[in-house]
Amino acid sequence: MLIFNNNPMAVIVRCLFLAAMCAGCLEGFCQNNGENVNEEMKDYIYILTLLPEYQDEANWTDEVTMIANSHFNYLKELHDTGQAFFVGRTDYDVDNKNNFGIVVFKAKSQEEAATLMSNDPAVKNGLMKAEVHPFKVVLM
Repeated sequence: MLIFNNNPMAVIVRCLFLAAMCAGCLEGFCQNNGENVNEEMKDYIYILTLLPEYQDEANWTDEVTMIANSHFNYLKELHDTGQAFFVGRTDYDVDNKNNFGIVVFKAKSQEEAATLMSNDPAVKNGLMKAEVHPFKVVLM
């Protein structure tokens, strides 16, 4: 039996394990407008964290809320088109320093993956910082 502590990477592993256990998560994933999106695509993950100043809800202006909404809509579009197949976040209050989100997605290259991450409105507008990594889905 695996025992995980509450460090952020252990939480990532738990989240991904739970995602892999979902039956049918990738139903329809291979088709995008009749084209096979798996062809020559690799898996990547980007990990998002709020910048420290936004871990205080008092700093959330209407503009910051609009950026967060745009971020959600961006991720929803990636998911709806099949490019992102797992999107989630930890379920902590905004002020918890262990808070983070993840996006597991397909891209043709590291450069394309970095561009996709950089185009996330939360990253582009300085609400969150992010890092992208090659990723290997082991179980689904």
